[in-house]
Amino acid sequence: ARAENAVAFISNVHNGCQFRVLGAMSEKSAKQGHTYSASLSYNKKPLDFYLGYAQIESSKTSNGKAEAYVTGGSYDFDKFKVYTGYTVEKNSCRSCTGSLKMGSGIKDKGASEFHLINLGVRIPHGKATWIAQGVRILDKSDYAVGLGSRHSNWFAVGMEYRISKRTLFYSSIGTLDNKNGSSYGLGTGTSSATAG
Repeated sequence: ARAENAVAFISNVHNGCQFRVLGAMSEKSAKQGHTYSASLSYNKKPLDFYLGYAQIESSKTSNGKAEAYVTGGSYDFDKFKVYTGYTVEKNSCRSCTGSLKMGSGIKDKGASEFHLINLGVRIPHGKATWIAQGVRILDKSDYAVGLGSRHSNWFAVGMEYRISKRTLFYSSIGTLDNKNGSSYGLGTGTSSATAG
């Protein structure tokens, strides 16, 4: 979502570390209120790491907020590179729309809440790079109707092939399990998990 009246600070890179902070006072938006975010990143081979937080408040005519905590990174072992991350998204914003819209079926004064744990690997081999990734989605939302666990497992494998400096061929295939009214889609992350 676009932040109105934003003021940001981005530090210089020092020994691979960089700090960013943003504040945005949304004065007249009917969809969202003030926005705040901060992050710390480290990038110095073979390791890179990221830690971040973001919060968007509801508009003045509503209540609640959407917030996310993110941490992750990668390590390059030369012959392959491993990625991992952990994300928490919690949303009680009643006025937010689009990608910030709260999941459906949430009880009054409740919130949608998702935890994502991911692990992936990239393995270069000649002009090709083989890719595999797994994600565990934990749905801890406050649903009005309890229909059982909506947790899900997501797994995909893929390949990139460099045909020329300007041309890259890629292909991937994946699978996930939806149950008890969840409606995740491949490549969409935490799409709304309906109550059914």
